[in-house]
Amino acid sequence: MTLRSRSAPPTLAANSKTKGEDMTLNRIPLRKFNTRRWSTPMIIGASLFSVATGLLMFFYVVAPFKFAHELMGLVFTAAIVLHIVSNFRPFRNHLTRWLGAAVVALVLGGAVALFVITMNDHSLPTRNAIVERVGEAPVPVVATLLGMETEELINLLGENGIVVDDPAMTIQEVAQRYDGDVEDVLRYAVGK
Repeated sequence: MTLRSRSAPPTLAANSKTKGEDMTLNRIPLRKFNTRRWSTPMIIGASLFSVATGLLMFFYVVAPFKFAHELMGLVFTAAIVLHIVSNFRPFRNHLTRWLGAAVVALVLGGAVALFVITMNDHSLPTRNAIVERVGEAPVPVVATLLGMETEELINLLGENGIVVDDPAMTIQEVAQRYDGDVEDVLRYAVGK
């Protein structure tokens, strides 16, 4: 049994390979590579942003938040990888206990189930085809489909900041003009 100096952290003494090795040399690289100081706050910030934009996209509108949500998802993923790297032993310990392994298995199983359900949802191709076809239609045709006059639809879109200069424009052209998609314009058109 070797005695450790009180000033040296336990992890440095445990990593020491020889009895007389200088502890200060080992301390420098470990502190430079310590990602805990910034990976944990990075995860907190990215997760709060992702939760907020995810809820807004789920209940409100997709266009202004979709790209930022996807980009922050990549930042979130990078932060999680760095957090796992800097906390690998506790991460491994969680997976060796039955509760930790069960929770991870349940979450991954639920995610896979959602992917399978979504992929096998036969209404999605039909819905997407309908939205695509409506997007190719000019504004007066879409107004008729929605049971309103062309001017009424143009005014409704205008109230939501979407200006239609020419009624002959298609919904796709209107959406591209505002960096949105057809579904966003249609949500505004039906008042949702």
